[in-house]
Amino acid sequence: VGFTDRHGPSTKRSFLYDTALCITELVASGDVTTARQVADAILACPQVDGSYANERNAGHVLLGNGSPRSPLSPRRTLGDNAWLGIALLNLHSVTGDKNYLTKAKAISDWAETNLKATTPATSMKGYYGGFDDSNVLYAWRSTEHNIDHAQFNRRLSQALTAVGDVTASVYTARSAHAASFVFAMFNNVDGHFWTGTSSGDTINTSSVLLDVQLWPVHTLAQWPEHATAIDWTRPVAWARSHLTVTDAGFIGLKFSSGMSDAVWFEGNAIAALACRALGQTAN
Repeated sequence: VGFTDRHGPSTKRSFLYDTALCITELVASGDVTTARQVADAILACPQVDGSYANERNAGHVLLGNGSPRSPLSPRRTLGDNAWLGIALLNLHSVTGDKNYLTKAKAISDWAETNLKATTPATSMKGYYGGFDDSNVLYAWRSTEHNIDHAQFNRRLSQALTAVGDVTASVYTARSAHAASFVFAMFNNVDGHFWTGTSSGDTINTSSVLLDVQLWPVHTLAQWPEHATAIDWTRPVAWARSHLTVTDAGFIGLKFSSGMSDAVWFEGNAIAALACRALGQTAN
């Protein structure tokens, strides 16, 4: 089971991020039965370390003998797994099925064991990006992925608190560790968030991404402890000033400062919601 997207249906690929979003949308639309079917299919195929592959074959997840079908590659990333964790929390919230909560905890535990930045990258904290096709740890840390992981662990802590699980504070601390990296990536001079690090604590300044300016407004800015940490209008203002382009008659925001002048429609929808969260007009 899965949903194809960026490469078209002919590739028959199922992307973990897109599938996680579809689970959440199915829950929001009231189709919990289908949401559970999709989620349970993904959960039937974990990697040996407890994470989930970024790309699978769309369709049946099990072979005829009942064993899991191999993914297209062993590549798995922090952000994609965090989005699956969020989708599982959404399912738990409407079903009360503690298995989804247990599986969400396992995803966070995988990241903590395998991806947490300690030495030498201790000053900025956060979590590394994941593992590549050869199962080698990525040397970089992504601002976007750490936003995802911070939000995931915060919501996980809240869900655990609600059911009286005494380990909730563990996940609160993990959320804070990821959030620390996000704030370390804020360029206070220009008012935008950097993409992340290339290795160690070396900040990647080659390109500035649109979604990295927007996701913190939807997440960290809504947390009481971070509501006044920075002027949250600045990253959105930077994006509108530096990433607005005209493309085939459309005026909108592009994916990043390093990309061609093509309007990114998904990003513009996220930007509109960020503007609304800030009490701004989105035009």
